[in-house]
Amino acid sequence: MKTSILTIVSLVVTIFFTSCFGGSKSEDNKLSYEGISFTYPSYWKAETEKLGEGSFYIECSEKFSSNTIFLVSFVTWERDSEELINNFIETLEEDFDVTREPFTAGKFGEYDCISVEYKMSKPGEKAYGIVYAFNTSEKSVLVIKQSKREYDLKHKKYKLMEDSFNVENNETVDEPS
Repeated sequence: MKTSILTIVSLVVTIFFTSCFGGSKSEDNKLSYEGISFTYPSYWKAETEKLGEGSFYIECSEKFSSNTIFLVSFVTWERDSEELINNFIETLEEDFDVTREPFTAGKFGEYDCISVEYKMSKPGEKAYGIVYAFNTSEKSVLVIKQSKREYDLKHKKYKLMEDSFNVENNETVDEPS
């Protein structure tokens, strides 16, 4: 009889822990806004905002840590990618000491881009980031990954967003006659 009670208790404990700690994973969230779409982790939140004529902003952050962020800013016309990054860094420099690496050509998801890694600090605060800029589908896109921990920038949560990132093609296709 002892064996069957232990077996039942063991089974109940296993079911409890499985249901609480990993039996069912929450589905990732999908965001689509003004021609930009990507998937982000279920434990993140996303907010969107129209900033002005043809200018938009998406902010994603971990629900329990606003220090880990993924930002997308875009306009519906093409601008110089280096200028976009330099303007972003200059804005940071208004409130922080910023050190930055040189421009690097590469990829953000499927898009050719340029990027800059940076570190921003002031007394009591420090953050690491990578800013990407590219033009596609008649849009200029600026993407920022930022965290208090440098190693977070290589984490799979950012990889999910980067790999699923898509800019809707605005070109119209003529119908055959």
